[in-house]
Amino acid sequence: MSWTPGRNKAKRALEQPYPDVPDHLYSRLWEWIARSFRSPGSSSTSTARVNEIQMAMRLDLPDGSAGVRLAALRDMCEQDTDFMLDLVESLLDHYRDNLGNAPALESLLIAANSAYAVKDDFSGLTERQAAGIAEQVQQVVTDADQSVSEHLIAAWNSAYGYTKNPVHAYTEAIRAAETALRPIVCSGDHKTIFRMIGLVNDNPQDFKFVLTDHRPTAPANAPAADGVQVVLDLMRLLAYSEPKRHGGSGRNPTEDEAKAAVMTAVTIVQYCDSGAFAHV
Repeated sequence: MSWTPGRNKAKRALEQPYPDVPDHLYSRLWEWIARSFRSPGSSSTSTARVNEIQMAMRLDLPDGSAGVRLAALRDMCEQDTDFMLDLVESLLDHYRDNLGNAPALESLLIAANSAYAVKDDFSGLTERQAAGIAEQVQQVVTDADQSVSEHLIAAWNSAYGYTKNPVHAYTEAIRAAETALRPIVCSGDHKTIFRMIGLVNDNPQDFKFVLTDHRPTAPANAPAADGVQVVLDLMRLLAYSEPKRHGGSGRNPTEDEAKAAVMTAVTIVQYCDSGAFAHV
């Protein structure tokens, strides 16, 4: 006997999230798209909605009824699943959850083990994170000052959203860190992260970190850890790692570099907001 009980469940337990639109998701995702083109309380395709999405996405659709143009959209989705995801994002961005469709889409993506998830504000798609990561970042955003939160949200969406922009993610990550650091490092003065690096480097005694290396003696090959220096190193890493600047190659940052920059900024913001890093 070749079949064994529990085999399919065991395979799914090790299954990695599916990028793009896998075959097992396609038909159900199209059903969601078609449903999103209906007016509230109607079972027919809304001409107004087709017109709005056609204009927003700059699409060249054939003349005809809403149903004819919806069929053309389906043909385009069959030919290009990237376009299908772009269409999903456009529908989310335009209509958010005014039909109650966004939670249904999220349930569908979870069931299909999609690599994408619906953003919390229903404005588009984002990469699905390992359990707990997004929640931890969300807690940092919730606890932080509004201006810091806005920069972090913009950085996260540019790094982890379906439509990525690594350059913008890097810029917003640095702005988030700067905004969180200013009240501690320079009494709120509008200094850049580069100026603040100099202030912390030249006056480390003016700052403190909640963790202390308590070893009575530290060997030469494992010197005592310094929390203020850890924060300073994170500041330098975020500020000077952008490849377009500071002696880098001049290229744009990669998606992985942008993600790491955002998580570095999240760590700095959390240290500042929690009081772990503070002025003496």
